[in-house]
Amino acid sequence: GRDEERAQLRQRAEAAMHGDGGLVALSGPFGGGIRPLLAEMAHHWVEAGGQGVSGLCQPHLAEVPFAPWQAVWRDFFALSADMPPLAQSEAVAAHIRILTPTWADETPLWLTAMGLPVVGKGDRETGIAAMPVAAPGVHHLWLFSLIQRCLAQAAKSHPLLIVLEDVQWADEASLKLVAEIAAVAAS
Repeated sequence: GRDEERAQLRQRAEAAMHGDGGLVALSGPFGGGIRPLLAEMAHHWVEAGGQGVSGLCQPHLAEVPFAPWQAVWRDFFALSADMPPLAQSEAVAAHIRILTPTWADETPLWLTAMGLPVVGKGDRETGIAAMPVAAPGVHHLWLFSLIQRCLAQAAKSHPLLIVLEDVQWADEASLKLVAEIAAVAAS
């Protein structure tokens, strides 16, 4: 079957492991063997020392901003379902402060996109700032910059594989984020 595709994916994965990032799109008919091929590549990626995170686009969530990214972000920040929402917010804020300390003030943008509580500025327990005031559309630009910076910093210690399945059902914000991340990864 898929020897040619398998070889291409391995070649692309090797290049990415050595700093040549980018975007790979797999498509085909339902039942065409894409998921096993993807699972094999992801297994190879993790065995080679990379970190892998994934999200699934679903038709009933096609209008929900960043729906497939929720699982990606929860894996990226090592959040578990049994963590209370405030503890999840604190964990995200702590990771962001470590990865991009100069962008920590933008943490509320990511917390809001994740549906997590944002604690007001000056909160002594968490240090999570209030949502920054900005013109319409600017929050997405700041959020995308924060995400790109955190992912790039994390990838310096462990190459990062992000898998989004069934992208044909992705929402517009998710597609824009994929395009932004792919453009930065390729440069």
